[in-house]
Amino acid sequence: MGANLRKITLELIRSYEQEGRYVNLLLSSPKLAPLTREERAIVTSLLYTTVENKLKYDYFISSFTKRQINDIDPYVRDVLRIGFCQIADMENVPDFAAVNETVKLARHGGERSFINAILRRAVREWGSLPYPDRKKNEERYLSVYYSVPYATVKLFSSIFGVNECEALLSAFSSSRGFSVTVNEMKISRAAFPNTLCTHTVKSRLEI
Repeated sequence: MGANLRKITLELIRSYEQEGRYVNLLLSSPKLAPLTREERAIVTSLLYTTVENKLKYDYFISSFTKRQINDIDPYVRDVLRIGFCQIADMENVPDFAAVNETVKLARHGGERSFINAILRRAVREWGSLPYPDRKKNEERYLSVYYSVPYATVKLFSSIFGVNECEALLSAFSSSRGFSVTVNEMKISRAAFPNTLCTHTVKSRLEI
């Protein structure tokens, strides 16, 4: 993953945070037009993973920096979120690359030093820093662990109970399937499966 892809992702996240735009609409940005299919897939993965796990990353960023998340400069906060995403949830990105390339997104030396220190500490200590104490506040723990707003967890817990609430959150965070809509102006539903299989086999042979 090149530094340019991280920079593009950061710009999209900044738009998401500042303008409240939907993530799927951000992916139609002209910034992605020059990218290859593989590069677009990388940006998409980094963007969605960062946004979906933002609450979890914010909890650990606060823990590592000893600051409230809203007291951190918004730009630096978004850079750290991208860095934490790579360290915590992108196994194909080496830790040294996650740190070194993400630090390049800093705007000046002070930011570089701060971001570098926090990300290096995250690499060293990520697995050892605990989540909120589940015994003291189960909803708070679930909120951070599944990166779901605390108010939402409280609501689900009050309606379904804690165990069922966690089952729902776990289902929400699991890998998603996908659906296909057939354009019957071009092909019938009956013919579509055979056509799809033919194109799939052909594509594999061409790789």
